[in-house]
Amino acid sequence: MHKERRRFSRTDLPIRVHIYSGTQWMTAMAMDVSKDGIRIRFEDEVVLSKRLGLRLGNQSETFGVKICWSHGQEIGCAFLDTLDEQRYNNLLMKTISA
Repeated sequence: MHKERRRFSRTDLPIRVHIYSGTQWMTAMAMDVSKDGIRIRFEDEVVLSKRLGLRLGNQSETFGVKICWSHGQEIGCAFLDTLDEQRYNNLLMKTISA
């Protein structure tokens, strides 16, 4: 039996994201998000730096994230600053209504 290690529950959030790695922006799809992390899927396997910039949908705010795991075309990232309840809910509302 696999023990769940996540501190926060995930919200399914299939939305386009923009990732800044090294010196370039690229697009991918967010699969789900929580207050402390996000799972992202790329169309192809990519080489990324360990720390990234992340923008969700058409939002202008850039979040700092670090890669925790990668498997094929998917990566799991942790936000450098865990989102508090209000910031997390605002992020979801802005993203969903965009």
